Amino acid sequence: MSLLIVEQMARGIRSFHFEGLQFILRSQEKKKYTKRMCRNMLKHVEIKDAESFRAFYDWIFQKGYTYKFQEAMIEVQMLPRQSWSDYLAHVNDKDYEMYRYIMDNIDRIPTGGAVAYDMAYLLLIIHASRRLGYIEQEEEELKTLHVLQFLQMNYADWTEFIFGFSLGKRQMTTDFSNKYVWDYKVFLRHWLYSKKSPFHQIDWRTELT
Repeated sequence: MSLLIVEQMARGIRSFHFEGLQFILRSQEKKKYTKRMCRNMLKHVEIKDAESFRAFYDWIFQKGYTYKFQEAMIEVQMLPRQSWSDYLAHVNDKDYEMYRYIMDNIDRIPTGGAVAYDMAYLLLIIHASRRLGYIEQEEEELKTLHVLQFLQMNYADWTEFIFGFSLGKRQMTTDFSNKYVWDYKVFLRHWLYSKKSPFHQIDWRTELT
């Protein structure tokens, strides 16, 4: 039963990351990622065999795409709040909006920050690597379980996961306005309100083993 829940949860998160506005709530079906799609995904991150896959997997956990947000969040948390204004005045223009957003929202940003974006992408990469035969099914299952357990440790529920994912999207586009939410409001509304969504079908706190 646990293995089935793991696959359903992973499939939902993969679809959340991959389909975007084209998401049509089929994440609980056995969606097939064609080998051509998988090759294109893996080519983008220079994965061509088991060794390069494992190197990418380790890189995501050690650094990842959202490391700048994570580092900034930790910096802000360590600073006394009364010194935030002075600190912000010396932040470079490129990172100013990110730091200001973190300071304005520090009390509602989940423990995991923006790392949900990295983990959702990693679940896609794990699955694509197995589809192309770079890794065996057993390794796919073990690494998928590890990623999901990591997400559970860093986000309390689906709402926090979606918020964390949106933070990653915002960092990647360097836009910390609400543009992401407005651009994806149809997609996000389905996730939040449809009875077919993993949001309502899978208990985030299910113990995965």
